[in-house]
Amino acid sequence: MSRSLLRRRLLLAAASFLFALLLAEVGFRVKAWNDDRSTLAEMLAFYDKVKLEPGQEVVPEGSVRPSANDSIVYELRPSMDDVIIPAQGVRLSTNSLGFRSPEIPVDKPDGTVRIVGIGDSVLFGWKLPQDQDCLAQLTGLLRERHPERSWEHVNTAVFGYNTVMEVETLRAKALAFSPDIVLLSVVGNDTELPNFIRETHDYFTLKKSFLWTFVGERLGWIEGPPPDMRKAPRYLAAAPRAETTEATKGFPPGYQSDPSRVPSRYRHLVGWAALEGALDDLAAMSKSHGFDVVVVSFQDGWPAEARMLREAEKRGFATVSVQPLLRQYMEKHGIEEFHTSPLVVAKWDPHPSAIANGIAARALYECLRARGILERVLR
Repeated sequence: MSRSLLRRRLLLAAASFLFALLLAEVGFRVKAWNDDRSTLAEMLAFYDKVKLEPGQEVVPEGSVRPSANDSIVYELRPSMDDVIIPAQGVRLSTNSLGFRSPEIPVDKPDGTVRIVGIGDSVLFGWKLPQDQDCLAQLTGLLRERHPERSWEHVNTAVFGYNTVMEVETLRAKALAFSPDIVLLSVVGNDTELPNFIRETHDYFTLKKSFLWTFVGERLGWIEGPPPDMRKAPRYLAAAPRAETTEATKGFPPGYQSDPSRVPSRYRHLVGWAALEGALDDLAAMSKSHGFDVVVVSFQDGWPAEARMLREAEKRGFATVSVQPLLRQYMEKHGIEEFHTSPLVVAKWDPHPSAIANGIAARALYECLRARGILERVLR
């Protein structure tokens, strides 16, 4: 075979191979476009079909499902029974509505006082056994001290939520329970995108190969969804992170909070204007539905949380600052470093422990008493 003929054949083989790769890349992009057209009904049907068994281990995103409401984005999967999330180290159960609290009827019996909690991982009770979050401990305290009433709580908190999502969860899901008190937990990242958003694709980007992503995820070169969830339509994806700044260098950057830098579908969720609008909505609901609002912060020493408490007070909400009480506990017990103390769930994980949640529950009780809220609901 002549050298020129060999060269032509090699060039033809290379061109054919590259053309095949191009066709495969186009095919995966068309598939992504088709997947993105999947209806919400198909998504929820998938999550309903993939049942989680008691004792089954799942990643955090496997314990949630997409929400039909773009202001909620995702929600805990309902009727989970003792599912294990290794990142939490505890078992997770939810009721039929996907709340981490007991099953209760929608209609409120006479003589019953209901407290609805809205928040993120702090109020949810990250890494805590069921019923050790501050809302559950507060309810237990009220039952002990005021047995003349029946006390019930509904904990709608989900890890990664922000204030807009929390208030929308109250409106869409929890107002039906006729709350007497709404407890809002504020955290410094409440102006940011949530942990997960519904995945979308940029089909025309040249910065990513859809074919390479598919192959890389299957071979473990690229981190992707767990194998049992890969066929889920429009699988929930991690939200985009904010840019690292000089102030955040050395720390994982938070999620994006600049409305101009997030997918248009979620711009109404982020930023201070969105948070303040959510507080306005909460104040309006408080008046129209006749419940009191109490706002709790564990880290009001952070500028963002201090500002959130001020915004809450402007709207007439009762506020509770737990941080000074945590400092008192540290002084009393000779603790110098908060992030390695019994007040956090794990070393350098700042989520409050059962002890810290108990401190918050007692502070909330005193707030209810001092503000006359307890007297009102006991009438």
